[in-house]
This record gives sequence, structure tokens and C-alpha cells, in this order.
Amino acid sequence: MTIGDARKRRRSLVLTLAFVCISLGDGLFAFQSQTRVDVGLTLLASTALLARRRFPALVFVLTLPGLAFGTTYAYVATLLALGSAAYFVDRRWVIFACGGATFGANMTWISLYGSFSPIVPTMLTGAVYMAAPIALGVLIKTRQTLTDQLVELERVRDRDQLARAELVLSTERARLAREMHDVVSHQVSLIAVQAGALMVSTSNPEVKEASRSIRTLAVRTLDELRQMVSVLRASGGDAQGIDPQPAIGDLSALVAGSGLDVTLTVHVASPLPATIERAVYRTVQEGLTNVLKHAPGSTVLVSVELDDKIVSIEVSNTGATEPLLDLPSARHGLVGLAERAELLSGHITTARTGHDGFKLSVMLPID
Repeated sequence: MTIGDARKRRRSLVLTLAFVCISLGDGLFAFQSQTRVDVGLTLLASTALLARRRFPALVFVLTLPGLAFGTTYAYVATLLALGSAAYFVDRRWVIFACGGATFGANMTWISLYGSFSPIVPTMLTGAVYMAAPIALGVLIKTRQTLTDQLVELERVRDRDQLARAELVLSTERARLAREMHDVVSHQVSLIAVQAGALMVSTSNPEVKEASRSIRTLAVRTLDELRQMVSVLRASGGDAQGIDPQPAIGDLSALVAGSGLDVTLTVHVASPLPATIERAVYRTVQEGLTNVLKHAPGSTVLVSVELDDKIVSIEVSNTGATEPLLDLPSARHGLVGLAERAELLSGHITTARTGHDGFKLSVMLPID
């Protein structure tokens, strides 16, 4: 039950108790002389109003004896029950039947304790007593229905606006990613071509090996860019459709190709979900990239452990021992890792350690 529903129930309960009190006051205190029949009929009609929400038609029927046979000429309980029936009952014929019963009970009371003279005004008065509660109940119900529909329309509009905003954002991201792919792929393609030409033309073994590594990295970069763009262009595309996807088993190759002094420790006994394995790989990859940029020549410790359904990834390094490389950086790497960890209900922490050292830690729960 929502907070709004609880408030509606409290308001309805307060209103029902007010109806009971008004009905009792009208039946018991409006006139000085009361018979036991009057008191009994008043108590029956008034207490029946407590069930007006669940059994509106039955409550109305229980108020009719007090209207038809009570000597005090009490209308309040019946009128309140009739209005409640008009509000809570959806079938129109039931409401019309209740209205007709009210008119008949009113005419019965007049025949027993009053006078039909003049008959036309008397019947018009009875018709007004019948129609007014019905009209009021239907009016309040219509207003409440329209209010609920307006609230629902507001919710639908907000959801549509959010969906449109997400669609626009997704489209813009895809467009920017494609443009980035076109620009970066061109530059990396030139690097790969020139590295290949250098590998063929040189006779120096060290230069030949370095050019081969550069060409391999360039080709791998182009392949990953192609895969990312294929995901963005696919309708509802996800990374599961791309083969192969990096996993924890690929960390050894990643570390070996990083060109850093890395000690890798992996303690994962069971297979993990593909999203977790991919996140572990990308975390280590980003950590090693940051070390290459900001701490070349440092010693790196990489550990991946699974403990009580929590995967912990840690990449720590000492201070740089070589001159820093002038490499471009968008400074979005750690932000992207934090977003990825948040999507997987995890978290990321970073800290400075020792002499210019740095430690990256990520915790990822397994559902």
C-alpha cells in the first residue's frame, strides 16, 4: 500500500465516523420524545454506515426502515447511505433502484405520520430528497475518477518524456561514437600501415619487433572500435552478441602485452557471469593503461579474488621510474569504471600509496 492509498483510507474512515455521528445526532437528539423502536431503528441505520465502503447497497437497505417507520422523520442516515451507494456502486440500475426505494420509503412515512396534501409539492419534495444525494455521489465519483486519470496521464507523460530523452541521448551517443570511430580508425590505420612498412624495410631486430608490436596493437584497436560501433548500431544491441568477449582468462595475455613489470594473481574458483568477467577485464585494462600514462617503469601488482560472492579487483603500482609519456587523455577512464561498477551494484575506490604510488580497487557483487 502506498502513502497516498493510506491517506485516502484514513480520510474515508474519518468521513465514515463523521457520518455515523451526524446520523446518531439527527435520530436521537432532534426530538425530545423517542420510542424504543425509534432508538433501535436509528442505531441500526447509523451503525450500518460503518460498512458503507464494502457493502453500500446493503447499508442503504438497512437504513430504509428508519426512514419509512421512524416517528422522528429522520432522513440523514438514508440520504448518506444513498449518496454512498451512488459513489461506490458502478451499476446504474442499482442506484436507480435505491433512489426509487428512497422515494417509496418517504411516501410510506408520509402516509403513516404526515399528509399528502397538497400532493404535488409533497411528491416533488420526495423526488428532491431522492435525487440530490444521487447527484452529489455521482458528481464526487466523477471528479475523483477524472483526478485519478489526470494523475495517471501525468505519470505517462513523464515516462514518455524520459523515454524520449533517453532515445535522444542514445542516438547522440551513437552518432558521436561513430564519428569518433571514423576519426580514430583513420589515425590508427595510418599507424598500422607505417608500422608494417617499417617492419618490412628495417633489418634491425629490435626495431622490427617493436614495429610488429605497434602494428598488432593498432589492428587490435581497430577491431575493438568496429565491435563497439556494431553494438551501438544494433537495435537493442548488447555486448553478448559479440564474439569473442574478453574475460578473466584473457588477463594473462593482457598483462604480457602491457610492457610493464606486472605480477598477476587470480583466485577465482568458479565461472562468473559474462558481465562480471568483462568488467574485471576492463578494470584491469584501464588500470594498466593509467600506469603506462602516469607511472611508466613502475612495478604493478594485479589481483583478482572471489570471496563470498564478492569479486575484488585491485591494481596497485609504485612511483614512476621513467620519464612520463606525452599521451592524450580524456580523463574519463575512472569515471567510466565507476559507472560500470555502479550498474553492477558495485563500487570503486582509489588512493595514493607510498612514494607516488597509486591503488585502484573495485568490488563487484555476484547476484
